[in-house]
Amino acid sequence: MDCENMVTKKEREEIETDILVIYNNLYHVLHGDDIGEGIKDIIKGIVKGQKERLLKRYDLSTILTIAKEILNEEEYAEFETFMSE
Repeated sequence: MDCENMVTKKEREEIETDILVIYNNLYHVLHGDDIGEGIKDIIKGIVKGQKERLLKRYDLSTILTIAKEILNEEEYAEFETFMSE
């Protein structure tokens, strides 16, 4: 089934926004060499909360299908690993 048929346009926009916010925060955890460990731990906690909220509303396959369309290959790989943990 096409992802477009599973969610409304508004829901898709919300999922896209959530994916971008989660990935942006995840990026800082994974690659933020200039960020202290205490701050990384705080960001990691926020990202886990964002992940849980998104997974309560939508199934993982829908989220990953949309993520694959809006993230580049490297970003998607990191996002998929995080979301599948």
